[in-house]
Amino acid sequence: MKYTKELLDALTVVGADQRSHQLEGIKAAVGDAFNQTNLANAIARAETQSLIDTRVTAAQRYTRLVPVDTSTTAVVGTAIVKGFTDAVGMGRTHSGTGGDIPLAEVMYGDQSLKVVMGSIAYQYSIAEMQAASRGNIPLSSDKAAAARLGYERHMYKVAMVGEPEKGLQGLLNHDIPEVVAATADWDTASAQSIITDLANAIGVAFDESEMTGDTSGLPNTILLPSAKFRLLSTRTVNENSETSILSYIRANNLLTVNGVDVTIESLPELNTAGEGSTPRAVIYNRDPSALELILPQDLEFVAPQAKDLDIYVPGHYLYAGLWIKSAKAVIYLDGL
Repeated sequence: MKYTKELLDALTVVGADQRSHQLEGIKAAVGDAFNQTNLANAIARAETQSLIDTRVTAAQRYTRLVPVDTSTTAVVGTAIVKGFTDAVGMGRTHSGTGGDIPLAEVMYGDQSLKVVMGSIAYQYSIAEMQAASRGNIPLSSDKAAAARLGYERHMYKVAMVGEPEKGLQGLLNHDIPEVVAATADWDTASAQSIITDLANAIGVAFDESEMTGDTSGLPNTILLPSAKFRLLSTRTVNENSETSILSYIRANNLLTVNGVDVTIESLPELNTAGEGSTPRAVIYNRDPSALELILPQDLEFVAPQAKDLDIYVPGHYLYAGLWIKSAKAVIYLDGL
């Protein structure tokens, strides 16, 4: 948040209401060194420092896995209606005359993304303010960092699995993607069977691109269950090879050989994300043209408030879940 002159002035006003009495109580407990304007500035500095905390950066992994849209204007309690497309139809042999020509068509659908408010807060105790004020040292940024971390963890969950109770779906459990069944359990399957399973799932997206003539929508990311990822990274293609199955797939999958720069990562959530709690792989186009996480408002902290003999700093934000723009932008491979 931005601490304007008006906000800082408001924080230093001593009136007859309950909040002013609480502030006076805090001042009495902390001592003459307490200054509300200085405290507000200290909190602002702590929040700014928290933004570079390494734990917060690590929790923002979802912003790398899913493009984020923060430009959509929305109000809590409303819904954002977004569309998605699906191309259907396939050509077939023709005699050269007659009207039995197959028709290609594009189907359109809508997704209603409910706008939800989230909140998180942190506070400083009298003892912490005493140490900061009398020792002339900055307030620790750990609490602001913890609040930011809590927000990022929440958004990671929304991006990955949504919030079913709010009608929101995530990347790993959406009802739009096509589900392809693996032919065998990868724990015991041959390397060729595993490679074929991936090729079959990727092929669904290739069918879409061949129909529309748009290769820009091909998948560029493969997320594997962490248990299967470890398996593929330790098993070799065959007993006479030192190349792991994972290394082979990185170099020889259907996408890579067609010039697509493919990212392959692991997620523990995928170990039980498939139908019937089976392992699931997610193959998708990690691009804003294909899917976006809608976050209308980033975490914003409001003015510090007196609460009993503590200073309480609440924060709020808005989110609306994952928007998948094309039916073939995401493909699931289940039962690995």
